Amino acid sequence: MAAQRSEKEEYLYRAGMSSHAQELIMLYEFGFTDYLVNLYLLTKHGDVNAVADLLMNGQVSEESIKAIYEAAAKQK
Repeated sequence: MAAQRSEKEEYLYRAGMSSHAQELIMLYEFGFTDYLVNLYLLTKHGDVNAVADLLMNGQVSEESIKAIYEAAAKQK
């Protein structure tokens, strides 16, 4: 039976497969550990500093996060 990855290992694994790998890892290291939200915001804004600023200043509402998860569920 294969060992499960920790949350950090899973995040880093998924980040490593993304074209935004370096930026996703930076956001994780800043303390923003929600892969889907980070990837969505990076795709939308294209700049890790802009995304970090949005997250640090609380400019991403719970409603927005819910919408990100709903959109991701539809893509599966």
